[in-house]
Amino acid sequence: MNALGLSKSFRFFGVLDFGFDYEEQTDSQAIRGPNVTVMVPIFNQGQPRIARSQAALRRAERRLEAKAVEIRSTVRKLQARMENKRQIARYYQSELLPERIAILNAMLLQYNAMISGAFDLFIAKRDEADAERNYVEAARDYWIARAQLERAVGGNLEPRQPQSGKSESVSNQIGKRSRSGKINQR
Repeated sequence: MNALGLSKSFRFFGVLDFGFDYEEQTDSQAIRGPNVTVMVPIFNQGQPRIARSQAALRRAERRLEAKAVEIRSTVRKLQARMENKRQIARYYQSELLPERIAILNAMLLQYNAMISGAFDLFIAKRDEADAERNYVEAARDYWIARAQLERAVGGNLEPRQPQSGKSESVSNQIGKRSRSGKINQR
């Protein structure tokens, strides 16, 4: 932008030369003095320099627009990925884990009543442990996707809350397990 402004400002000053001349005459006299050469632009008024500067400015503007589109696209993709990971983690938290815990508790009652065997109880416990492990992995994937989005955005996704309130953000809390295996919703 500055180059374009300078090209437009100085387009009428083509060549400006300062120097010192020394010339000897035939009668052995020497003429010494300053020399100034100014090129008067009649046909060439700096249009090529101005056009080159305008083209460079347009090229820079197009690169900036392309970069902005690329950044917006990346942020949208990361946001969709984070939302997908959040939904998966919430599904594990609210649907699958409570179901597996209920199945395990029912299987434990059947085992205690000697209706089912130890093998069935072990299968139910294995399924509950697999669901818990998958939940932890889903929560990890969510937080990784969230960190990538925050890095792409350039800051925290949560607005700062006043220090006076102790409210926690619901979107940050996927859920916590108590010692009894129940999932506490916040």
